[in-house]
Amino acid sequence: MTLNIEYEDFSEAKLSGSKTQDDQYRLQAILDKISEHYKEEKNHFEAVRKKYQEASNAGASDKELEAIKYEDDEAREKLAPMWEKQSEATLQFIKDNPKSYVSFQSFLFQISKLKYAEAKAILDQLNPEYLKTDLGKDISQKVENLQKGIPGAKAANFETVDINGDPLKLADFKGKYLLIDFWASWCVPCRK
Repeated sequence: MTLNIEYEDFSEAKLSGSKTQDDQYRLQAILDKISEHYKEEKNHFEAVRKKYQEASNAGASDKELEAIKYEDDEAREKLAPMWEKQSEATLQFIKDNPKSYVSFQSFLFQISKLKYAEAKAILDQLNPEYLKTDLGKDISQKVENLQKGIPGAKAANFETVDINGDPLKLADFKGKYLLIDFWASWCVPCRK
């Protein structure tokens, strides 16, 4: 393998002589092509992120930071189609190149977007040697966990505390209808 590095800019380094690296470059080229169509939205998103970081470093009030978080959320919404297209392209790359290590590694980030049957079909096509690794075992477990979230599957019991700090067990609601909404106070879309 050969690594070519320009002293002034290490980010432009190129590695050759590796099938895995060639696959990574192929996938990245596909994602970059999609990204080109969203240049304006990406620039706006980066500007908002920079604005938040600078405001945070300057000691801005929670109210000021909160306003920037809403800007950030709006910028993310405009990038959502790009991320969706990139996800679809990555999934297609995985299906077209199931024995590639890049596909194996990329699959980890696609599992949650799939239904169990589709994820299992892809898992079964991946290189079995990769599935013996710790990452492979983690991927296999995540695919199996998809079965737990399908309609009609029994929810796993859990314990937590409610908004008042009182203990709460899922088992306490056995035999009753229960709607659980998981969200985070820092998540702007959740609060909306």
